[in-house]
Amino acid sequence: MFVRVYSTEDQSFAQSFEGFLEAIGSWEGMYAELDGSWVWVFHEEGRRYQLDGMVYDRSGGIEYVEIKGQATQKAWTRICNALIADFQRTSPDAFAQHLRVHDIEQQCWRGACDPSLLSSPDSPN
Repeated sequence: MFVRVYSTEDQSFAQSFEGFLEAIGSWEGMYAELDGSWVWVFHEEGRRYQLDGMVYDRSGGIEYVEIKGQATQKAWTRICNALIADFQRTSPDAFAQHLRVHDIEQQCWRGACDPSLLSSPDSPN
């Protein structure tokens, strides 16, 4: 996966640059830098996953986030929740309402809950 995640609004995300980095900075296996770069190494069901990201900001708000690597449904949901700054809503409808995802590898737009964004069980570690 190599995607850019945008807000569905014509402006920056409601979540601030600093708020997003603060939200993800305490996650186990997360290494976030003040320049907006981050790496998250996590394990699920005995497998190792890694997501690398970069947060791009404009006027204190997030313009978009680039994400590369392998994501599980649980990890993707956690990232999406941090972006929309709403940790209570984990439904596909909430993500579709707030997020647009551009697949850089395939040069197309995908739904925020498109299964093709997630790692398959046969993906290499």
